[in-house]
Amino acid sequence: MSVLPINIWGDSVLRKKVDKVTEITNEELNLIDDMIETMFRADGAGLAANQIGIPKSIAIINFSYFDENVPPQALFNIELLEKSGSDQREEGCLSIPGINENVVRPDFVKISYQNIIGEKKILECEGLLARVIQHELDHLNGVLFVDRLSSVKRKLINSKLKNIGKNQ
Repeated sequence: MSVLPINIWGDSVLRKKVDKVTEITNEELNLIDDMIETMFRADGAGLAANQIGIPKSIAIINFSYFDENVPPQALFNIELLEKSGSDQREEGCLSIPGINENVVRPDFVKISYQNIIGEKKILECEGLLARVIQHELDHLNGVLFVDRLSSVKRKLINSKLKNIGKNQ
């Protein structure tokens, strides 16, 4: 397993919608191992493939962050089926280091995805797990958490964002 570099604010790959995974090969399975190692090393709750420069619909969710008996899992081709409620919590991002802001998101989501053997699964979750999944799904669609901030908040952090991009 290898720790991979995480793309930082300003890298264009973070703004591109990823491609669906049509076949799960050894290449994807090896990538998953590297993504898990990278996520753990960065102390993250999730990691999307485009954060490491791979434009594929793969997200790693650190389920052990929520339940130590459940290992991290790879979710392929996530689709949002339902959402409800409202929750405001602080979010950060491995691709936008040093910036944490309150973001409003639905408190409950129902998603479909494929697991590592290609089986289609349904997951319903709420709270922080729902937030992490939405955050990673946003990445896969080229959206960053700062895009969900009000224009006032965004203006307040603009200089910090510019500094992150310059230091890339």
